[in-house]
Amino acid sequence: MDSFDKLGDRMKVAEASYDSSIPESYWIVVRVDGRAFHRFTETFEKPVCERFSFSMVNVAETLMMELNGDFAFTQSDEISILFRPSWCLFGRRTQKIISISAAIASAKMTQLYGQSAQFDSRIIAFGNEQNILDYFDWRTKDAQRNSLNSFCFWTLVQKGISRKEATKRLNGLWPEQKLKLLKDLAIDYPNLPAWKRNGMYSIWRHTPRRV
Repeated sequence: MDSFDKLGDRMKVAEASYDSSIPESYWIVVRVDGRAFHRFTETFEKPVCERFSFSMVNVAETLMMELNGDFAFTQSDEISILFRPSWCLFGRRTQKIISISAAIASAKMTQLYGQSAQFDSRIIAFGNEQNILDYFDWRTKDAQRNSLNSFCFWTLVQKGISRKEATKRLNGLWPEQKLKLLKDLAIDYPNLPAWKRNGMYSIWRHTPRRV
């Protein structure tokens, strides 16, 4: 073995020292989040942009197709993808999963809008199905909270109130009070399309493959 090969072996050991694989007994959730999407979406329709929301679904479906995911939830600028314990791409290596998922999401959104869009990615591993249900319940409730806040904030702004004043007015209000505020502003929030209030779920039918 020459010096180049020895050096390469040393570097590969160093690379692997901070990598790990998730055991096959665990469910995996990969969550990608838009990086600085407050700037990316600055000119989009508010409080909710239909084109962007369904673009996020498009990105989620691309992730499921490319990575053999089973289930996805998207809200705002985040996507959560579920992988079952039998999922075995990339040897279930965390670094590979994180880098590839972020790259796929970034490339797809950039393609859809013709401008640079970046996502980061993280992994959560769960040992039982109840934790999976709890996770998606958590993200759904976060979506509901974000949606209600967004509708209140942007409706006030569109009525001529400054962003600073709108934030101050909403501070400390309970959800019931926010619903009443929207009703007083002629917004029938409870009867808006469910995807605007709760986020969107997708299920992917696929044939497993190895890489």
